[in-house]
Amino acid sequence: LESATGRSRRCFEEPLITRYQVGDRQRRHFDARVRGDHTFDDFMNNGLGQRIIQCVVYLNNMPEGGGGETKFHHPTLKGLMVRLGHSNCK
Repeated sequence: LESATGRSRRCFEEPLITRYQVGDRQRRHFDARVRGDHTFDDFMNNGLGQRIIQCVVYLNNMPEGGGGETKFHHPTLKGLMVRLGHSNCK
């Protein structure tokens, strides 16, 4: 990630691994703040700044309509939704 982002690993958050059980979900949330948000100054002054990249790895496949999508709500992403599918990784 250091070479991909041009940032030192000291700027990275610790990896987070989450295992979801049937029916579990992550509530809608925001990983960054925009200027004008009442939390922007505190967020930017915490020594870490904005999250600039996130890596999501799906370890399972789901049947069509079985859930597991990740939806991005920021207006610039226009409701982008990533669905689980078969991997091309070898």
